[in-house]
Amino acid sequence: MKTKTASVWFTLIALLLPAGLFLLIEVALRIAGYGNSYPVFVPASEPSYLMPNPAMIKRYFHNGATAPKVSPDTYYFQEKKPENEVRLVMMGGSTAAGFPYGRFGSPSGLLEARLQQAYPDKTIRVISVALSSVNSYTLRDISEDILSISPDAVLIYAGHNEYLGVMGVGSVYASRGGHLANLLFLKLKNWRTFQFAQSLFASDPPDAEPDSADRTIMATIAQSSQIAFDSEIYHLGIAQFRSNLAAVLTTFSEAYVPTFISTIAANESEQRPFLSVPAPGIEDLNAFLNTPDDKRIKQRQAETAVTASPDSADAHFALATMLTGTDDKRAYRHFVYAMDNDQLRFRAPSVFNAVIRDLARQHQASVVETHQLMRAASEGGHIGYNLMLEHLHPNERGYFLLANAFYDALQENHILPAPTISVTDSEAWLQRPLTPVDSLLGKLKIDSLTSDYPFTETPAPLMLPVARDKETAFAIERFRGTGLLSQLPQLITYYQQQDRWQDAANAATALASALPFNPETAQLAAQITLRAGQPGRAWFFARQAVSLQPDDLSYQLTLAESQFKAGHTKRAITQLQESQSQFPDNPKPAYFLKQLGVRE
Repeated sequence: MKTKTASVWFTLIALLLPAGLFLLIEVALRIAGYGNSYPVFVPASEPSYLMPNPAMIKRYFHNGATAPKVSPDTYYFQEKKPENEVRLVMMGGSTAAGFPYGRFGSPSGLLEARLQQAYPDKTIRVISVALSSVNSYTLRDISEDILSISPDAVLIYAGHNEYLGVMGVGSVYASRGGHLANLLFLKLKNWRTFQFAQSLFASDPPDAEPDSADRTIMATIAQSSQIAFDSEIYHLGIAQFRSNLAAVLTTFSEAYVPTFISTIAANESEQRPFLSVPAPGIEDLNAFLNTPDDKRIKQRQAETAVTASPDSADAHFALATMLTGTDDKRAYRHFVYAMDNDQLRFRAPSVFNAVIRDLARQHQASVVETHQLMRAASEGGHIGYNLMLEHLHPNERGYFLLANAFYDALQENHILPAPTISVTDSEAWLQRPLTPVDSLLGKLKIDSLTSDYPFTETPAPLMLPVARDKETAFAIERFRGTGLLSQLPQLITYYQQQDRWQDAANAATALASALPFNPETAQLAAQITLRAGQPGRAWFFARQAVSLQPDDLSYQLTLAESQFKAGHTKRAITQLQESQSQFPDNPKPAYFLKQLGVRE
């Protein structure tokens, strides 16, 4: 009996010694200050506010210097969520982040603006943790962190980075060991012992130069990434997307957080395949499409090429182009085949939307049918440059449709009440917080992107335009690194001087939205939007100013004015009466009450 007991103790000690040694090393490394942790949210410069971590991408690299130079936009929000606040969180990659326009041209920025217009009497915050270059592994990794800030709903637009994004199966940033190794890495990455082991044995991504000034991230991550349709690596990408997305949706459904996941769209009809197997008669797709031959003859040639090489993306694209306008249903099918057979997988294959719909059904998430919406807004049902800037990033109209799709879904699922102010799509379009400078900056970024591989085999540095006007000069400054927040006050002043009150209002509301703790910027936005004839929009920012500085009568009077001009006279009267009670010695509230027919 004693021998058996001793054996049990010996086994237990043998098991505990390695664990104890591991913990001892871990504690020693932490005490010594070794290693790093990169939380999703970090304290902002404003007390009691948080923001997405600018260094979030470094979570996935043992050597932060090798990480792509990308970061989430800055969204300030209160660490302790106010009782009356509705908090929405956007997740995803570069499209969810709004490339190339940034925050105020992104789905979250445009959605936030639409909410401000329709619900000026409510506080509905949209926080984005979207980040270029990442895929479903990042969504899986940060889901628990999202829950820590108490979202009322989570919005997801993701899928295009699955193969070539960080940790994707075809990227230079892929790990060795596949999906299970990636999941193990996500579990261990914050342990200092693991980080120390990485520093001894791990190597940097081969030939990766993400910080090179003359190469785009897109060009860097796509090296040696030929992924054929129906190949093993093709299916591995689908499997990792399904596994990770299922884990994300499970996390939110188990926490009873409503989740809205969008189908994804791309430039199907005007982005020629990046990498295709050859097809007889279409060795040069550009030459084939540009020859002046009879369209019927070219259609027969393309059909012959598809029959001979059914896995040729170029052949399918050529046939689809010839069918456009005469047989759009068949043309669409071949545009999809072309995208699916494009071996350089910057665009997700079409099966991803089926995966999204299937997993949403299994996990009680709501599907936002952005792909169908964009097809409906495109001639013949073919999404092209009418809504896209290049292969997959929407233009301003495309992002507006994407944001509206989420807005409608939130209303249909009763996350949002009936609007306080009815705002038409055309009104919302005019009031989007994007200035002409943002549009010019976006063009510069797209020109830079498309001047490099894979859009061209002969990369060339971008030649910046001559600044012949003030807005172009502003855009060039931003392209060269000037921050948005430092430039917005200059833009506001410039547009005011030019009597361009709509543009001034868009710049002022962007500044006030970016600094939700600043009463002066909120008051300025309210005054300028009133001057621009947008009282509903002014109402939101005047209310924000009053909530931040409740002892300022001028802020309260601006709030009352915006409520009155927005057609809510009773609310204006109530506000003036409260002001009169708070400032009994000031005659202004009584004067305006009299103007509204209220007797003492």
